[in-house]
Amino acid sequence: MRTCVGCGTRARRDSLIRLVLVPPGVLQVDPDRQRPGRGTWVHADAVCISRARQRRGFQRSLRMAPIIEDSVWDQLGDLAQEATHDASTNRVMEAGWKPMGTR
Repeated sequence: MRTCVGCGTRARRDSLIRLVLVPPGVLQVDPDRQRPGRGTWVHADAVCISRARQRRGFQRSLRMAPIIEDSVWDQLGDLAQEATHDASTNRVMEAGWKPMGTR
């Protein structure tokens, strides 16, 4: 379980995007969630990303002011758009749907 720096809710790792701080103090997107270094997490949602940007959530969670290039914001926007598209095409979680039991 990780905490989103945008909305502050806890979620599983696979539903969040990880950003990692690389040595010269630059923040980069870590799509595989395995790069070494201090990381921060945000939902793949445009609202959470903009909230984290406005409230300086990345700086607060990393305890420093990293260099955040425009390409990082572009990557986050693309990932949020992909997640929105995937959620709209995924019809498994319809209202009233429950997973089958294993017994």
